[in-house]
Amino acid sequence: RQIPADFPRAKAEQQFVAYLKAIGPLAGQSGVTIVIEPLNTAECNFINSVAEADAVAAAANHPHVCILADFYHMLRDGQTPEDILRHPQHLRHIHVAEKAERTAPGVNGDDFRPYLRALKQIGYRGMISIESKWGDVATEAGAAVAELRRQLASV
Repeated sequence: RQIPADFPRAKAEQQFVAYLKAIGPLAGQSGVTIVIEPLNTAECNFINSVAEADAVAAAANHPHVCILADFYHMLRDGQTPEDILRHPQHLRHIHVAEKAERTAPGVNGDDFRPYLRALKQIGYRGMISIESKWGDVATEAGAAVAELRRQLASV
């Protein structure tokens, strides 16, 4: 997702919202929910925060157009758990990975509890997935899930 330097940001947002308005009903007919994922500013220049994603989802105004919060991207750009608390309405999915190397929970010891606490505070009941770099997922996944469950249990 890159907006060309010479392209108006407002026009890009209008086009994206129009696209979401068009595909929202199609998603609903198929039982699919579209989630807008904010990416960190080093990876893209459009929709970089939970707040921006929430504004676009609100503008699309369709129950099958929602947002995703990715702790990795949030951590990379210094977004806080308060961003989750301020924008719970459209939140439907969570991604987790550690900040430094996009590793799975437990590799470098990142503490996700403040973000998990925010999810608990808003009554989040959706899915949480680990979206990280894996060396050997078959041997690493168990420890990552155990670490994420440990942190969840302590909030």
